[in-house]
Amino acid sequence: MQKTTINGQAVEVCVIAADGNEAADGLQQGERELLAKIDAALRADAGFAKACPDARLVRVDSNRGFSDRDAGRFYLRYQHKGGMAEFWGNLDDVLTVDMKQGVVCVVG
Repeated sequence: MQKTTINGQAVEVCVIAADGNEAADGLQQGERELLAKIDAALRADAGFAKACPDARLVRVDSNRGFSDRDAGRFYLRYQHKGGMAEFWGNLDDVLTVDMKQGVVCVVG
């Protein structure tokens, strides 16, 4: 497990290689940028702000066996006043924040 900063938040990071094992290297610049974009989309969503007050991103997993457009490409875990919230993030053609399914898609 490694640590990095995403949008000013100290975050634990697990990079999962295509073979399913934890990779030794950290996030690549493109992964970091995409995670920052996913985090920003969640924070801009009124439903997220209401359901997860004072949310703090505490962990991300980068699943390198998936393309950036595949569901499950990124896992994000938030700690907030009410407990924990988990989301899966990826690129798509349409911005989507689905609180019930825990899915965030950003345009890219």
